[in-house]
Amino acid sequence: MDVRISGVRRKWIQEGLNQLDIKRDITYTETLAKKRYLQIKSEYQGANAKATHTSIIWAEDNLINFHETFHIPDEWYDLPRVGMRFEIAAKYSNLEWFGRGPLESYPDRCNSQLISKWKSTVENQYHPYVVPQENGAHQDTKWFSLISHQGDQLKFNIVDASSFSASSMHDTDLSKSVTISQLKPRPTTEVHVDAAIRGLGTGACGPDTLEEFRLTSGTYEMGWSIEVLSAFIRRQGGQGIREFY
Repeated sequence: MDVRISGVRRKWIQEGLNQLDIKRDITYTETLAKKRYLQIKSEYQGANAKATHTSIIWAEDNLINFHETFHIPDEWYDLPRVGMRFEIAAKYSNLEWFGRGPLESYPDRCNSQLISKWKSTVENQYHPYVVPQENGAHQDTKWFSLISHQGDQLKFNIVDASSFSASSMHDTDLSKSVTISQLKPRPTTEVHVDAAIRGLGTGACGPDTLEEFRLTSGTYEMGWSIEVLSAFIRRQGGQGIREFY
């Protein structure tokens, strides 16, 4: 292991969190009312323990709904985050959200950021810390939208306001880079929707995160949805398209 890697990050690597062995089982269910559900059960095997994740997915009107349940083993008592990560096309480069802003915020560093509706860009979410590291999250978010220059929008609704981030600087690149000059924007945007996220502390140059802002083992749940809003449909006043605010 690289001698420059220390502290809690060293612990995560020793637990195998950077190279989990993933197994999935997918089932379809249809109710008597003809409502269809997709269930994905995943197992994440690390070096010393295993976590499980169940995702239930169903369509309703113009929404795709998700209910996530995560079971974190006792051995993984201090994780960086629990939630969903995915990538979308870089053309959705503009960003709106209702939550804390305009700058980044974390559980132990958020009271200076106000809860309101904010506008920005994916490019501006990246904060150029001298040592590349986690950045760009927004706490207490109820919804966020990624918008193309043509006006097409992907709106993400979070049932219980939580944390999200969207960046062209991906986690794997941040973890491998030593200096800012080594970072290059990716051709996709990496999105996180978190059920829970660890506080930052000052571990890069001082004390680690306080105990009250660390993630414990146990069960985490999260409900969220994706809403596709076409610029053409919105201009036509299509039925079923909900207002943003």
